Formats: sequence, C-alpha cells, structure tokens
Amino acid sequence: MPIEIRHRETGEPLFQVAADTLRGANLSSKALAYADLAGADLRGANLDIADLRHADLRGARLESASLQNASLADANLDGCEGGGADFSNAQAHRASFVEATLTRSSFRYADLTAAKLTQASMSDCDLSMATLRGDFCSAKMNRCDMRSSDLTGAALRRTSLRNAQLDGAIMMGADLTSANLDGAKLVGAKLTGAILKGTLLDGAMQEMQSRPSKPKGPWWKVWK
Repeated sequence: MPIEIRHRETGEPLFQVAADTLRGANLSSKALAYADLAGADLRGANLDIADLRHADLRGARLESASLQNASLADANLDGCEGGGADFSNAQAHRASFVEATLTRSSFRYADLTAAKLTQASMSDCDLSMATLRGDFCSAKMNRCDMRSSDLTGAALRRTSLRNAQLDGAIMMGADLTSANLDGAKLVGAKLTGAILKGTLLDGAMQEMQSRPSKPKGPWWKVWK
C-alpha cells in the first residue's frame, strides 16, 4: 500500500511512495518542507538534497540514512535515531536534535548555526570543517573529529569532549563551563574569550603546553 507523506500542519499530501515502507526509500531532491515524518522508519533512505525545512522528524529512524546537502533549517529531529547517518554539508540552521542518537554520523562541512543538540549522543562523529555555533550542552561528543570546525560562541556546558580532535578549531567565546576535554587535541585551537570555569583539560592542556611556540634553530635543522 503506498505511503503518503503529508504536510505537518495542513495535512496536504506532499509526496507518495509506492511502497509499504520508507526504509531505504529514494527521496533525494524531494520537496518535503513541513513534512510529518515523526517516528518514520527512514533507515538507509536517500534524502540527499531533500528540502526538509520545518519537517517533523521527532523519533524518526535515520540509521545509515544519507542526508547530504539536505535543507534541515528549523526541522525537529528530537529523539531521532541517526547512528551512522550522513549529514555532510547539510544546512541545519536552528534545527533541533535534543536527546538524539547520532553516534558515528558525519556532519562534515554541515552548518548547525543556532541548532540545539542538548544531551545528544554524538560520540565518534565526523564534525570536521563544520559550523557548530549552536547549543551542545550536556552532549556526549567523545572522540569526535572536530578539526578546523567553527565553535565560535557555542554552548558546551557540561559537554563531554574526551579525546576529541579539536586541532585548528575556532572556539572563541565558547562556553566550556564544566566541560570534559580530558585527552582532547587542541593544537592550534583558538580559545580567545572562551569560558573555562571548571573545565577539565587534563592531557589536553599538557599537549598544548608541550608544543613549542616557534622552531628553535634554523629551519633545515628543525624540519627534517
């Protein structure tokens, strides 16, 4: 029996899938703004370049789904299961991922400006080169690759960033109150104006201090 995807507010049909499940469905480039997809099984689905602005994806199953270059501005993904999903280059301004499970997902080059990811499970994610100027309070981001990401002004209170790779990250003005950066790599990270009250920097601070401020001696003796 075909599945109709409807507008979350008006009930108007937006798209019809000629199958009895959305699992593995090809919804690439589909116009699904304001779609009601709460609790939908979208495991392995192709949502690349899909317009999902303002969509309701609360509690949706998105494991291994592909959302590359998707438009997710103002979408609600609270409590979704997105382990292993690919959000690379997604535009997710003001999107909500509260208490979402996103372990091993990719947000490489994604824009999460003003997004809310409080208490999200994001360990082992690829967040490199992403814009992460959002709310990550109490999120689990252990071992995440966040190299060269932009965390300017991000809320990271009580966030766990153990063994995260933050080399070259921009963290100016970020609130890291009571965050755990034990073992994190921060070589070249910009922390000007960051709030570090109660922040655990064991290992991470040692590595920063151990990096020489400038090469000692002629370059041909230093760089071999």
